[in-house]
Amino acid sequence: MNMKKKTGKKLKIALLSFLLIVVFLFGGMAITFASITKNAVLDSNLLPKQNVSTVFYDINGLEIQTVGFASVTFDELPENLVNAVVSIEDKRFFRHRGTDAIRIAGALKNNLKSRSLKEGASTISQQLIKNTHLTQEKSINRKLNEIKLARELERNYSKQDILAMYLNVAYFGNGMYGVKSAARGIFNKNVKDLTLSECACIAGILKNPSKYSPLANIDNSKERRNLVLSLMEKEKYIGSNEKIQAQKEKIVVDTDAVYPNTQSYILSAISEAAAVLNISENALLSGNYRIQTFLNPSHQAALSSVIGNPDYYLLNENKIRGDGLSIVIDNKTMGVSAYFSAKKRNIYDFYRPFGSAAKPVFVYAPALKDNLITPATPVLDEKTDFSGYMPKNYNDAYLGWTDVRSAVITSSNVVAVKTYNALGFDKVKKYADSVGINLSERDNNATVALGNVTGNNMLSLAGAYSVFANSGYYRTPSFVKAVYDSDGMPLYEKNDDPEEVLSSADAYIMTDVLMDSVEKGTAKGLSGLRLSVASKTGTVGNSKGNTDAYNVAYTPAHTFLVWHGNGTGNHDYDLPLGETGGSYVTKSMRDVIKYVESGKNNGFTIPDDVYRIEIDDYAQKHKQKICLITENTPSVYVKSELFKKNAVPTVYSSCFDGFSVESVRENVNGDVVQIVFEAEPYLYYDIVRFDGKSEEIVKSFEKGNDKISFYDTASVGLKFVKYYIKPYFYNQYGIKIVGNSYETDWFYLNSEFNPDYYSDY
Repeated sequence: MNMKKKTGKKLKIALLSFLLIVVFLFGGMAITFASITKNAVLDSNLLPKQNVSTVFYDINGLEIQTVGFASVTFDELPENLVNAVVSIEDKRFFRHRGTDAIRIAGALKNNLKSRSLKEGASTISQQLIKNTHLTQEKSINRKLNEIKLARELERNYSKQDILAMYLNVAYFGNGMYGVKSAARGIFNKNVKDLTLSECACIAGILKNPSKYSPLANIDNSKERRNLVLSLMEKEKYIGSNEKIQAQKEKIVVDTDAVYPNTQSYILSAISEAAAVLNISENALLSGNYRIQTFLNPSHQAALSSVIGNPDYYLLNENKIRGDGLSIVIDNKTMGVSAYFSAKKRNIYDFYRPFGSAAKPVFVYAPALKDNLITPATPVLDEKTDFSGYMPKNYNDAYLGWTDVRSAVITSSNVVAVKTYNALGFDKVKKYADSVGINLSERDNNATVALGNVTGNNMLSLAGAYSVFANSGYYRTPSFVKAVYDSDGMPLYEKNDDPEEVLSSADAYIMTDVLMDSVEKGTAKGLSGLRLSVASKTGTVGNSKGNTDAYNVAYTPAHTFLVWHGNGTGNHDYDLPLGETGGSYVTKSMRDVIKYVESGKNNGFTIPDDVYRIEIDDYAQKHKQKICLITENTPSVYVKSELFKKNAVPTVYSSCFDGFSVESVRENVNGDVVQIVFEAEPYLYYDIVRFDGKSEEIVKSFEKGNDKISFYDTASVGLKFVKYYIKPYFYNQYGIKIVGNSYETDWFYLNSEFNPDYYSDY
């Protein structure tokens, strides 16, 4: 009840504020209006120019070409685009003087009727002012400043100039600012070549790019486009036949559009620089700043030649090629030395699920940190029901009893979920937060172990992997090294201190496991590089197609990420099933690393508190015990594994030294003796009968299975017998190693025979 009262009170205040605007506009109170807006000044320097005034420099101090950020003039805009934008955004644009009294009155009426503030009343002029001069906060003061500046804008610029400027700074989603970028990024066309349908589609995006862009949702985009076309007909810009034909036109997104080398890098640098200066991106671009980035031109060229090459992609059944991007981080500076996306996009605004590529970050690293696991920890990989959730392994293949190292190498989903459940969400979230990945309560479920996350970009995933390469230390990966004003005065410089989030021992052990993933796991396509590289792959999809495929890799010098996928939301653009993290993506990664790395590296440094210990592989797999080898352990069962100092095993294996016969059951029925015992496949067994006077080997078994059943009919005249079970094996030198014999009780023979006795066995 109190919540309803509070909501109602807030609504009344909001509606009153809106009403005050009307009073300011139509009823006076000029003194108050002047007082509130006295500091609001139209600044022509904040309005978009024909060329970018802010300059970006690479790591060598050379200017980066910013082709593609140039604006368009009004004369370059097709008439259909102008009419489409005006119809959907501000139908009286060419008749009002910055504010629309009729629209304000209508919005006020509708908001009062619905008891909400769903409908706004901003004109195109007001939206331009908001995008270039003001913040996005919702307040009466900001709205009044917006109104004042919109009126001043109209006194100083023509309608044509205002509309062109608005379209040059408007955001169209997927990192695209300005209509020129939208036309190229969605349809791979120049603005002047857009069809009527395409003009309506682009105009429809303006209200909500994440909802109405065809790159986000084709169905929503189509519905919005059709609305724009109907409004254009209503305003008599087009005829009925033109509307019908345009509404029938299929929206075709050009997924083959590839952008100039540095466009996505600069978009991301713009976003980051604006954030660190706490200004809008438009203010940054027109502020005459000098921005030093970490861009390495040779690395950028390498990404462009691979990610922009169609030969690295597989066509799906619709003959459509997948989307792709790649990131390279310098591990020493944590600067992004290269970032290329086949579709121009700001990496900070591109969110995707991570798939199995997240497992080392979300479950295995925190489990190592918490001493919950070692690479040798035995774990049962089998189809498991986790309270109604049943994850499947790739191809529905399960390892049975295995170890954590093998589970990572084969990317077992079941073992990842078991590890997650042992950790709990709080520990997973705490570690993820420490490496720059923000998990919310929406992620609080077992699927997070398989990379099903919301609201995180791929740069954060690459940054999390860099922790393993940097001996457990984390620094935020960055595009921007420094920002200077037009006079060369420094405004910002990246100088964050590394934070230890993982011990060097845990980081190296994780690295060693991921190097095995390269040698014999899902990332084995990188094994021919002949340098120290660790990697993990990931795939997201279903039986019909894949939406995301990853390879994340690192060397001592660099951390890499390559992604192929479908960023449109339209399943016609899904990757074929053959496009997995271990296939074409890993092929791309191999060549990216080959081009970026120069020859062999010196390998990863092994910390002093990490020990390589030889353990009994048989005991691990068959007994689920981590034991040290003995002098009799055959070489075939000697396994080398890594342990932190505090986790080194101390118990010696009894499998090949001091071994015994286990789980023996014995009985007699008449003159038939039955002995049943558990057998080990590597052992031989001699059954020796003793009648009180002499011993006789009555049966020998060569390497039993799981269980041996022995039956013996004693010789006539014997009353009492006993048996010895003698286990042994031959070591790699051919020497017979005998274990501890098992001695049965004495059996009294020729007792009454019971034919049903054996059914119990």
